[in-house]
Amino acid sequence: MKKVGFVSVLLFVSFFANSQGCLPEGITFATQDEIDNFQTNYPGCTEIEGDVLIEGDSITNLYGLIVLNSIAGGCEIISNIALASLSGLENLISIEGSLKIGVSSFTGNPLLADLSGLDNLVLLGGDLVVKFNHGLESLAGLNNLNSVGGNLNIEFNSMLLSLYGLDNVTSTGGDLIIKKNDLLTSIVSLQNLTSIDGDLSVYFNEKLAELSGLENLSSNIVNLTIQDNDLLTSLEGLESLTSISNDVYISGNYALISLAGLDNLLNIGDDLKIQWNYSLNNLSGLENLNYVSDAFEVSHNHELINLSGLESLTHIGGLSIGGNWNLLNLTGLENLTSSESYISISNNFSLSSLIGIGNVVTIGGVNIYNNNALINLTGLESITTIEGSLSINGNISLSNLSGLENVTSIGNGSLWISSNSSLHDILAISNMKVDSISGLHILYNYDLSICDVQSICEYLANPFGTIEISNNATGCNSPEEVEEACETISISETGSESQILIYPNPAQNELFINGLSESEILEVNIFNQLGQTVLHEKLFNDKIDISGLKLGLYFVYINTDDSVNLMKLVIN
Repeated sequence: MKKVGFVSVLLFVSFFANSQGCLPEGITFATQDEIDNFQTNYPGCTEIEGDVLIEGDSITNLYGLIVLNSIAGGCEIISNIALASLSGLENLISIEGSLKIGVSSFTGNPLLADLSGLDNLVLLGGDLVVKFNHGLESLAGLNNLNSVGGNLNIEFNSMLLSLYGLDNVTSTGGDLIIKKNDLLTSIVSLQNLTSIDGDLSVYFNEKLAELSGLENLSSNIVNLTIQDNDLLTSLEGLESLTSISNDVYISGNYALISLAGLDNLLNIGDDLKIQWNYSLNNLSGLENLNYVSDAFEVSHNHELINLSGLESLTHIGGLSIGGNWNLLNLTGLENLTSSESYISISNNFSLSSLIGIGNVVTIGGVNIYNNNALINLTGLESITTIEGSLSINGNISLSNLSGLENVTSIGNGSLWISSNSSLHDILAISNMKVDSISGLHILYNYDLSICDVQSICEYLANPFGTIEISNNATGCNSPEEVEEACETISISETGSESQILIYPNPAQNELFINGLSESEILEVNIFNQLGQTVLHEKLFNDKIDISGLKLGLYFVYINTDDSVNLMKLVIN
């Protein structure tokens, strides 16, 4: 390789020492005669100072251009339906602008099988675009090219089998795009590529099963897109990537079963979207990812059963988990502590639990909708503040809102509880501060008859915005029905705290209740983390026997004649 490079340098120096410039305005070759007569029409011209366009149905060869050693502008070889070879350009060693071969979606250069004729091209200052050459099988002929000054685009070459010819390219000054090459099976010829100063996009290559060849990339990619490569099973080949400046899209790779290859990726400067990968069943390969600056979306991966692989992720801008039909839980997100924007969990038809996001404390907003198997919201216990709206909609198996007991504020957002046809209990939102709610919407929850919890009663007494309560069961079918039920509950001042206390906590065998002097306790309900009632009793003294309960976290609801009180209980 060193010998070839040395010879190329000698050729470069030799040619330019004897070159003669001409045609600063550039030239267009539209016929074979114009190619054949070039040396006669422009005697001594070896360096064209402007752009070169070669485009003509009658052009069959480029032998008349054998004297050219450099082009100061760009060179386009496009729509030459009779051109079978680039022979005649063997002395061309420098193109300061871009080189475009094919380009036209209608014709390109359909007879070109390779790029032989460009064998001595060493310097390319602009883009390299090889596009719509439907007879092209390889890029042989570019073997002495070691860098591309601009973008490198290999697109819509329907017979291209490999990228042979790019073996010595080490860098691009712009994007690398490999798109819609229907028979491309290998990109291993890019094994010496170390630097891309732009986007890396590999998409719509139907036969490409691996990304081997990209192992030596060490630059900071701007955007990474791996999309619609039907046979791709993993991302092995991308191991050298540690950060992406902007977006990562892994989408529509139907055979993809693993994200292995992204093992060293630490942070993403904008969005991460993993979607429409129908065979992907976990997110292994992202174990070292700890930061996604903006939106993180995992959607329409129909075989995905959990989020294992995300254990190092601590911060995201927003989270969207949707349309993953077999997703059972959110295991893998245990170390996530913040989501600046929102959490949206939707259309995951097998999702029965939100366990996995239990360490998130503050988020921008929560949307949980159309998760048919979800029975409660256990897993959200650590959330205390929601900076936007809280929407719980269309979860047909949801029976209660257990998991929201510690939410005290929704940051002047709206509270939506709608179309949860099995919902009969909203006690978990009792602790929500009324002045944080800007709109109240409780609609189409056909089993919900009791809405007179503390937060709702206080909001109806002092509303801060819209009120919609309808199409629920009798007792919660209108604002008036709820207000009537609320008459038995004292409406405390916003921010006031209950005087009722439970102790010891943690407890073992007995639980004591303090603060009975001002209120008569009517009943006590204790629920487990699944929202199931594990103890119910009418209280005739201040002590409850809890010796029959297993170790764990519970929620204690104490109903008095004028209030509902909710507290956590740990049994050890």
